[in-house]
Amino acid sequence: MNELIKLVTNQWQFLLGLIWDHVWISGLSILLALILGVGLGIFISFKKSWAGVVIGIVNILYTIPSIALLGILISITGIGNKTAIV
Repeated sequence: MNELIKLVTNQWQFLLGLIWDHVWISGLSILLALILGVGLGIFISFKKSWAGVVIGIVNILYTIPSIALLGILISITGIGNKTAIV
């Protein structure tokens, strides 16, 4: 336990930076998901004929495990913040 306390006290600025990066990436991901979700919801409320298509696509994407999507995205966007945000 003493080793952990020493590590945290010696590296607190680095750890704080990592925490900030995590909060920033998480917040941006949530904001983008909110914009996309509300936008699609408004769209299908006006275009009822598209509701089945949009909901079907979303349901298909929802069934894919997130770890598999991460692997696919890494091959497309590479490793970095962009992949984590998407």
